[in-house]
Amino acid sequence: MWEPTRIEQREVEMDFTSSEQGRPRVKQVLLDGVLFANATRFTDWSEPTFQTIVCSACGHDGCEPGNWITARRAGELVLLMPDFDGMLDDYDESAPPNYLKERGALLFNPANAERLRSLIPDLRPFEKLKGLRGLDAKRIAQFEAPHNMLGRFPVVPTVRKNHVDWCSHGEATEALRKITQALSDLVDHQPVRVRRRLDGEEVVSFGLAGTEWAPLVTTEGKDRLHLDPNWVVEPYVATEG
Repeated sequence: MWEPTRIEQREVEMDFTSSEQGRPRVKQVLLDGVLFANATRFTDWSEPTFQTIVCSACGHDGCEPGNWITARRAGELVLLMPDFDGMLDDYDESAPPNYLKERGALLFNPANAERLRSLIPDLRPFEKLKGLRGLDAKRIAQFEAPHNMLGRFPVVPTVRKNHVDWCSHGEATEALRKITQALSDLVDHQPVRVRRRLDGEEVVSFGLAGTEWAPLVTTEGKDRLHLDPNWVVEPYVATEG
């Protein structure tokens, strides 16, 4: 998971002469110095799923494949993640931008979400976003897991058991079983929330051929899905009153 701390805008000139549209000046948005959107006025931000990097020759979204993102509410956070539903229909057409492949899904706290919307006013407001569901969270964990430890999309996320070199807490077999249970606790079509890991919550890590994977956290005696670097996914329970 990637929580950007710098959200910036710049104006550049694009070369659309090959499509007879001249050289328009456009605004771009950068997150931690990484190009997030290359021509904000050419993306249809009002849709729940949008293409952040549009065709560099004409600016039309959908002209080139890939670079699609979908927005979700995740507790108090805004989450921008791959369009898994679209990828089921046509993986190449709906694939996420490279920055999601390299850094994971994007998370914005309320202040940063408002900062992003101040630069891209057509983005849907928080209250109009669909809530994150259990299957979404499991797909994100699968998408970000090293060595395809939860299988390769589009298979149902399932723990692989033959790549573990070591476990930080006891027997690897038992810890892997707990991951399976944590995944099962996230019901596919039920709401879940993402929150920051608290001090004292114990992270269970695994060694995988030189890579460390930390997919599990123990909180109040329960095992929950953990997403690097410090995010906990758990069933969402609405409070009364």
